[in-house]
Order: sequence, then structure tokens, then C-alpha cells
Amino acid sequence: MPSTARSYPIARALYPTGALLIGAAGLEFMARAWPLEVTSVGWRFAAETAFLSAAPMVLLGFAVLVLAAWADDQPWLLRVMALVALGYGALLLPLLAGFTLDTLQFRDMAQAQARGLIRNRALVAGATGLLASVASVSLSIGAWRAARGEDVVVARAVRRREASRTPPPLINDVR
Repeated sequence: MPSTARSYPIARALYPTGALLIGAAGLEFMARAWPLEVTSVGWRFAAETAFLSAAPMVLLGFAVLVLAAWADDQPWLLRVMALVALGYGALLLPLLAGFTLDTLQFRDMAQAQARGLIRNRALVAGATGLLASVASVSLSIGAWRAARGEDVVVARAVRRREASRTPPPLINDVR
């Protein structure tokens, strides 16, 4: 939280920016995924690739909203964003598992000259999704700590100082 009781005026201008980043990524995904053809392996591969490729922009939007909530001194919004980011990171993991299976199935159905392109797209989207999942959980932890007002640097210093102290002698040690 900011050191003063007042919030920063720029913080309120960041809320629409974060919402724009998340909304634009969602609209881009919907434009690529529409019309829905869930039974088609090719469509599932393309839709999952689009969703995983949009993850960095969604996380950037989450980060902007977390920063705005922190600067605006809104602990309730920090908690909400922590839960949303955690849910998003958890959603990416089963999606990655399904994406792996769809990639293997789609690659086997494709012509030989297209398999290299499919493999490259799958590797990039899979790595992006995995890193986005880790980043989302990390953002969630940071937002939750910020909502609690926990100063990590001070907490570490206190733990180090307490660990370096020698414990008082026990009665049996004095004899």
C-alpha cells in the first residue's frame, strides 16, 4: 500500500486501461474462435492456441488492475484480483493438458509439410501458457500480500534478526 493515506490520482485512470487489455484479449480470442466447432480437432487446436497466445495480454491487464488497486488503496479489489489471477492460472493448466492431446491428434492428421509449423506453434503456445500460469499464480500471491499490507522486505528482515538471536539457555544447559 502507499505510505500515505491518500491514493494516487493516476490510479483511477489505470482501471479502464487494465479492463481494455483484458477485454481486447477476450475479443481477439472470440473473433478467432467463432463460430464454435467443438467437435473439430483443427478448430480446438486453433482456439486453444489463440487462448494461450492471449494470456500475456490478459496478465498484463491483471497486473495493471492490481497496481491501480494498490495505488488507490483498495485492499478488497486486491483480494478479488488475487482470486481472479489464481483462478486464471489454475484454468490454464487443464487447458494445457487438453492442448497437448489436441496437438498430437491434429499433427497426426496433418500433411507432412505442415507438421513442422504445427509443432512450432504448439511449442510457443504451450510455453506461453505454462509461463502465464506461473506468472498468474505469482501475481495472485503478490496481490494477496499487498492486500494484507504485508511488507515482504520488513518481514524478511525481522525473520533474519530473530533467527540470528541465540536462544536463552535451558535449565539443564546451565548446570
